[in-house]
Amino acid sequence: MIDESNHYRKSIFWDRVIFWTLLVFSLSAPVVFVVIGEIWGCFGGYLDFHRSGSVMVAFGATAEIFAVRIFTALNPSGFVDVGFEEFKDKYGALPSRYTFFVLCVVVAGTLISGFGDL
Repeated sequence: MIDESNHYRKSIFWDRVIFWTLLVFSLSAPVVFVVIGEIWGCFGGYLDFHRSGSVMVAFGATAEIFAVRIFTALNPSGFVDVGFEEFKDKYGALPSRYTFFVLCVVVAGTLISGFGDL
């Protein structure tokens, strides 16, 4: 028997992978900026800690696009196949969790960008 929910899992798989990749990039931006700015001393001091906040916000906002794509896959506007209910029961809470993660990253990036140079 063919698993109908496999089609739905494939439809959001790459959106989930890209979402987490962007979130990891955004969370590692302060560390990367401090390491490059302090140890290598390149770019004339341009890569400071407080500038990493804007990079965090940019990656976080881009990750939100993929959270919305997962939300639209979980809330279709037309007819669905038989295995959709099990798929929605399993992955239905992902968009709200992902949006919460993005909100935390964007707030942290805004605070770093605003108050990181103090």
